Amino acid sequence: MSEHAVQLAIGRLPRYLIGLTLLTLPGCGRDASRAALSIAAVRLTCGPIARGVQCRLLALSRDASQAPRDVTREAAWHLSGVPGARISSPGIVEAAGDLGDAEIVADYLSLSAHRMVRLSRTGPGQVLAVLSGRALTEDKGALRPVATVRLEVVSGPDTGKSVMTDRDGGYELAGLAPGKLELRATRPGYDVTNASVSLEAGDARLTVLMEHRSSPAGGAPLSETMRLPAGSVDDPSAD
Repeated sequence: MSEHAVQLAIGRLPRYLIGLTLLTLPGCGRDASRAALSIAAVRLTCGPIARGVQCRLLALSRDASQAPRDVTREAAWHLSGVPGARISSPGIVEAAGDLGDAEIVADYLSLSAHRMVRLSRTGPGQVLAVLSGRALTEDKGALRPVATVRLEVVSGPDTGKSVMTDRDGGYELAGLAPGKLELRATRPGYDVTNASVSLEAGDARLTVLMEHRSSPAGGAPLSETMRLPAGSVDDPSAD
């Protein structure tokens, strides 16, 4: 049926059926699918406001010539971690209870983005950092992942936070306050590795290089500090 014929058919329907008919016209689902395919990623940015944070979600086009599109009001927002915290309007998170860390998730079409924030009812919110990466060791000229490495924060406001690497050497330390911190990596059979890291709000990656125990006691120092955009990779084994 041609578009003109469809319009004539709709015109002959009772008024209360027109809305229902429009929802079932051919091509409506394809429009959403085309929109999803045209988007490469979504980016979530947040900043402090009184007693909370305000976030903005941008849809990044696969066409580099297209500017990012603000989809804050079109996204579905979710919040977890702090009792009493609420999303008062799209992108705005307010604290109504005690200090605590919360995760904000924004969904748009089939894509998601998240941020960790620290909320307080007595002051502005703070956007936290997430540090992730891999633990690797050199073995016969190649870099191999090291599982069950314990990474612990040993200085700064998050002292005591720790995580174990998985079977692929991967780890993630979420909810870290921005600033300088000291990180210690330990595993039986390997030297202790120390890292000094300067974090900004958002995502950062750090590869930890482990050495088989052969050097004198005291550990192998690691002074490399990294701050990379979300989604970037600093893993030498990926080349």
